[in-house]
Order: sequence, then C-alpha cells, then structure tokens
Amino acid sequence: MKKVLLIILAMGFGWSATAQTSVPRGRITQSSQSYQLESDLDESQTSAIAVQLEASLRLFQQYFDNETADWPFRVRIFANHSSYLAALSTFPAEFDLSNREDFLFLLNAKRPEMSVLFVYPRADEDAMRASLLKNGFLQYLFAVAPEMSSWLREGLALYFEIATLSEDGSGFAVRENHLYLDRLQLVRTDRALTLSELLSLDDEAFEDNLESALAHSWAVVNYLMNEHNATMRMIITRELTGRGNNHSELIGLTSDIEQYFSRPGFNLLMEQGRDAIAQEDYAGALELFTQASKVMPNLWSAYYYMGLVSFHLEDFDRALEFYNESLALGASEALINYALGMLAMEQEDYGLAQSYFDLAEEGDRARFGRHVAEQRRKMESMQELQ
Repeated sequence: MKKVLLIILAMGFGWSATAQTSVPRGRITQSSQSYQLESDLDESQTSAIAVQLEASLRLFQQYFDNETADWPFRVRIFANHSSYLAALSTFPAEFDLSNREDFLFLLNAKRPEMSVLFVYPRADEDAMRASLLKNGFLQYLFAVAPEMSSWLREGLALYFEIATLSEDGSGFAVRENHLYLDRLQLVRTDRALTLSELLSLDDEAFEDNLESALAHSWAVVNYLMNEHNATMRMIITRELTGRGNNHSELIGLTSDIEQYFSRPGFNLLMEQGRDAIAQEDYAGALELFTQASKVMPNLWSAYYYMGLVSFHLEDFDRALEFYNESLALGASEALINYALGMLAMEQEDYGLAQSYFDLAEEGDRARFGRHVAEQRRKMESMQELQ
C-alpha cells in the first residue's frame, strides 16, 4: 500500500490541497497570464519560473487545441530543497517523501481549481526544466482532460519532459529523442507488455505495473509523435473531447509499435559499437554509432566514436567533421585536441599534430600526458625516417 500511495502522489492525484487565508510574512505572491504563484524567492527569481511555466503551457496547448483551464494554475515555490522537504514532511510517513527531488503536483479532486504544484529552484538546470515540464503537464492535463487514459497521460508527461527551452526563454520545443529506450529494454527483460495489454490498463492496474507501464507508455507516445504525428494528435483530440478511448488506429500499428518496443537503446548500441572496434570491424562500428547518434542526437559520445572509426577507415574528412560535431555537443576539448593530433599525425602534418598534442596535454595532463609523450616519440621516429 505504501508503494501505491507514493505513486498516487508522484502521478499527481489523490491528495487534497487547501488554500491559505493569508500569505505569511516574507513570502510574495505573483500572477502571470495563466499562473498564480506564492513564492519564498524574490520577484526576479519568481518571474523567471513563471516565464518557463507559461512557455511550457504554450507547448502543451499546441497538442490540445489551445485548451485552457477556467482558473489560474496555483504554484507554491519554496526557497530551496530543504524547505521543500520540510513541507513534504507534513505528509504521512507512508508516502516516503523524505528525500524527494522531483516536484510534486497535488490534485484536489473535489475542487480542482485549488490543486497546487510544489516546486523549488533546482541547481541542475536540466533537472529543473524536466521537473517543471513533467509535473506542469500533469497540472494542465487534470484541468482540461482529467479522464484521459493512463497510458496516454503518463506517456505524454514523459515525452514533454525532454523538451528544450529556446535561448531567449520564449518557448519549448521537443526534438526527436529516444532517451528511455535503454530503460524500456531493461524493464522488458521480465515485465514486457504487449500493446493491447498496455491499452487495457486502468489507473489501478497501471499503478500495480508502474515501472513497466510508464516505459511502454512513453514508447507508444514517442513512436507515434515521431512516426505518425497526425494519428497521435487524433488520439489526443478524441480523448480531450470525451469521445472515448478506443483507438482503432493503434491496432493497425501494433506490429510497428511492438518492433519499437524492441529497438536497442543508446547504451546498448554504444557498447556494441565499442565491441566492434575491439574486433576491428570499423564499418560495423560506424553503423552502430550512427544508430546511437539517431537515438540520442544531443550526446557527443556517438559522434566522437564515429570520428574515431572514420579515422581507422582512413576517411579523414569525415573524421574531422565528426570530431568537430562532438566538440560542439560538449566533448572535452582535451579529448578532441588529442584526436585531432592523431588525425594530423596520420596525414603527416607533424607541426599541426604537435600543436594539438600540446593543447591536449595542457587541458588534461593527467589523462593525456603519457599518451602525448608516446606520440611525440613516434613522430620523431617518423621524421627521422623521411
């Protein structure tokens, strides 16, 4: 029962929130177009969170025919994680919220306008964004489509969780991303669900199979969003307008969706690619790393390895392109400088190679100092033979 109660909170229903009659000293209130915020932060910090909330709301509305709630969404912002946990400590112990890091949406089922989202400023910007998106979506959804099917509700929450904020902070966008495929494969080793089994789960059965149900729900939504977007929007509109949750379109896609259930994730592809390198199967490795880059296009490591195998295949122009792409996505400058040094050395441009090796050594002497010294000796030997 402890697990079920915690899941109910995590999924955003089952606890009644009540309004306070007055705002305590030192706490501010602020209103945006769609939100009413009560905050322990200053005006500027509170406004920044409100901007992200409004941006996330615009993202959700793109998929929900611009539906709006009949009331402002209530948000309680705590000063820090400690004060957030102090508030959660007032909940019964069986909820086990003592170390919770994710935000929490509390639904008042009888008076949904009094529902509230608990947040605090998370140090990690990505974690802050993901928590706002996922829990903010649940807050929005229970206002406009409270009867939505469990698989669709939770799958959409996880899908929106990976949206990225524009540089000016004006809006969110969801790029193709297969972040949870590895988790799905792990879950499916002993708790695999077919599509029909997933679609048949009611809220209680969903909670009883939570980990597997969440992973499969994300997979269905992610596949439809990327491969059959019109079908996905049709399903959302049907449930939004209360026209039932029997989606015959999905039955025709069962084979394709269940193939996606078995698609390898990023970590598995990277492991297989490194194994292929060890066996000197560079063409096979390139194919595996290319697949990995499509699963997680924002991670640098696949592009680095694509550069490495292109180097071994003596496709030096592509190797350079992949290394630069890897660097742009956040790879260590020392790592890329060392790789570029190896590339230049292979092309017998020893002066350029030396420059890159110097930069690699300066950037991370502990990691590359010995390797750079070894390559310098090799270059000296090569030059003596010329």
